[in-house]
Amino acid sequence: MPVTLTCELLTKSPDLGYRALHSKLQQEGFNVALNKVQKFLTQCRSEPGESCKDLRETEETTKAASKSPSLECVDIPGKGIGVLAKQEIPAGTLVMLEKPVLQTRDENRIEFLMNELSDDVKAEVMKLHNDFSDEPTTIGIFHTNSMACPSAGNSDFDAPRGLFLNMSRFNHSCSPNAMQSWIADRGEMQLRAVRSISKGEEICICYIDPSSAWEQRQQDFKENFGFLCRCPVCSAPSGSEERISSDRNRAQMQSLREKLATTQDPAHCLRIIDQLLVVYTKEGLVMPIVTAQLAGHAFNMAAAAGRPGDAKSYAQLAAESYEVIFGKDHQKTREFKQLANRARNLR
Repeated sequence: MPVTLTCELLTKSPDLGYRALHSKLQQEGFNVALNKVQKFLTQCRSEPGESCKDLRETEETTKAASKSPSLECVDIPGKGIGVLAKQEIPAGTLVMLEKPVLQTRDENRIEFLMNELSDDVKAEVMKLHNDFSDEPTTIGIFHTNSMACPSAGNSDFDAPRGLFLNMSRFNHSCSPNAMQSWIADRGEMQLRAVRSISKGEEICICYIDPSSAWEQRQQDFKENFGFLCRCPVCSAPSGSEERISSDRNRAQMQSLREKLATTQDPAHCLRIIDQLLVVYTKEGLVMPIVTAQLAGHAFNMAAAAGRPGDAKSYAQLAAESYEVIFGKDHQKTREFKQLANRARNLR
């Protein structure tokens, strides 16, 4: 429940009914159940003090996230603050769960929302990095560190963005070992390991599509984030076999994805998907969300081609990949496990 926005709407229109409030929240991009809005509004008007409960919970969740025994925030040369693993973290492990301290799709409301925060949280926000020094400080910090919080069916571009005190500390890598995802019904961002992370290894996420070649990635970083990437992939010397090979692999990824987008023949689609999976593996680029989406598409193509054995294998791969990203109880994980079980009945 977006408490701060709800309180702002009720301050402007104290007599707002729960259906009208629900409609306004949907217009802002928040997919909240009608009964939750009704319950919150009833509580807010009968026990005004309780309306701040979720805000307190947000701060408590944020503080708890920063105390994880498996993580350590340290200064990393050339990067500023980063996060290290204090112990080995297996693939699929939930590394962090955090509520945003501030969430909006309208930058004109950032200052208002900042003033809603406690002094302690404001002070922590102001410690975050700012790549946009030509903008007001709070807006620059928000642009630098905010993450998309999409509802079901919404793209990251259209979604509200949230500011997270702890998630903001994870640096970028063009070969990430962790991935964040928004849990819309809980209003929390989760971070999971996408591969095994060694003790002392920096935990990194991906800020951009990493399948571009080195030159394009550096241009994206300079234009959108104000820095040049120095991750292990990007640190390979110019002209080295490592750099050339990586650029070749990532160019092939883009080329194959473009072909896949325009191919309708099931058998041809499956060949392209298999090639893509091989190239990602060859490059050492572990992206379970990409694998899950490709495997899900391949399941549909194999089913259409009357290949139940292949359909089952792809459904199992999709389920395994979604479990790494979202956990075993997520809808997508359960859906593809069920499809794998039913695939043998396909004709």
